[in-house]
Amino acid sequence: QGDTQGAREICERELESADDPSARQVVMASGLAWVACVEGALTEAERVAARALAGAEETGLVEHPITAEALCALGRVA
Repeated sequence: QGDTQGAREICERELESADDPSARQVVMASGLAWVACVEGALTEAERVAARALAGAEETGLVEHPITAEALCALGRVA
């Protein structure tokens, strides 16, 4: 499973300092959504993935690969 705690800490720390919305926010929220999913925190994964995708919509990054983890998390939650 890898270092999910380390990944979570990085994503959360970066989200605290990222502008909302921004590409950085989308990347970190998308990553955090996948981490939450892997950890089994599916409600959190769904919430954070929605945040990532909303940020992607606002910044014109909807079809950009940086949303992949958020989309995968939503697919796994469904």
